[in-house]
Amino acid sequence: MTTALARRDDDRASYGPCMLALASDRDRSFAMFFVIHGSAAESARRAGFGRENSTAETFAKIGYRKMQHPAMQAAVAEETRNWFRAAAPAAARTYHRVLEDPKAKDQDRLRAADAVMARVDPVTTAHTVQVQHEHRHKHELSASEVTARILELASRVGIDVAKLPPTIDAVAVEVPA
Repeated sequence: MTTALARRDDDRASYGPCMLALASDRDRSFAMFFVIHGSAAESARRAGFGRENSTAETFAKIGYRKMQHPAMQAAVAEETRNWFRAAAPAAARTYHRVLEDPKAKDQDRLRAADAVMARVDPVTTAHTVQVQHEHRHKHELSASEVTARILELASRVGIDVAKLPPTIDAVAVEVPA
């Protein structure tokens, strides 16, 4: 069984926080192999899970279970971002080759130029949202009609209206600040 690591375990300084949060070096190896191979079963086998006589189905189950853990998903995402970042110089060289190749199709050169410009000077869109809310009270009942309605509803639900406190008779006066 091949259990070679995708990266040396003594190189822990290069691990991100999600990889370091994994429980074991085997789990870290599983995450790295998953990024490389994309197969949970193959990653489980190469990381050293299972036994010598484990079947492909067993490795598939182990890999599936490993990939269900949020910590493993986070570690795989983190390692995937690292792999993409490491490929950036090669991608940039490819763009330059296509852009500078006079024999390249115009369509390919335009795509390469568009991709470079989208990363160097991305198009930005701004949205302005203006929310206006106006609320007006419109009372169609007088104060005595509102009081009569309250007393009617109270008696409907079984409240003895004779036991209710008296209505406060007052006039509101606005006081200047």
